[in-house]
Amino acid sequence: MQEFLQNNNLTALWQPAELLMVRPPKQWELMWAYVVFIGIFALIAVALLFMKKRVEEPVRSQLSSLSWTVAILGGILFFFRYVRIPYLGTDLLRLLLELSAAAWLTWIVVGMFKRAPEKKLTSLIQERKEKYLPKPKK
Repeated sequence: MQEFLQNNNLTALWQPAELLMVRPPKQWELMWAYVVFIGIFALIAVALLFMKKRVEEPVRSQLSSLSWTVAILGGILFFFRYVRIPYLGTDLLRLLLELSAAAWLTWIVVGMFKRAPEKKLTSLIQERKEKYLPKPKK
């Protein structure tokens, strides 16, 4: 990992001159790192298809939506960058995708650890209250 960081200029990812170029340059040092980024999300999306019982439904559906969205949009943006299409292949669109994926993932993680236990607790309280209510006659 350290060798990768030494060989590639990671600060070039967020320089305004690189982000706002109309036509992407021919050289793209971090092409394979972006392919790995897209591949990880595609792998997570496919894995979540098979993990229906192991992951809770709201979390699984949110993660699946995030993974499929980032994998598909990332693949499209990768193609635009690889073909060097003006405006559509800019690094700004790639950066927006990465930032929105990070924000979406943060929202999911906060929901997993904060909102989901609260919903479970309120449903448990509601079940216990309903246990003592009169049942309708059959």
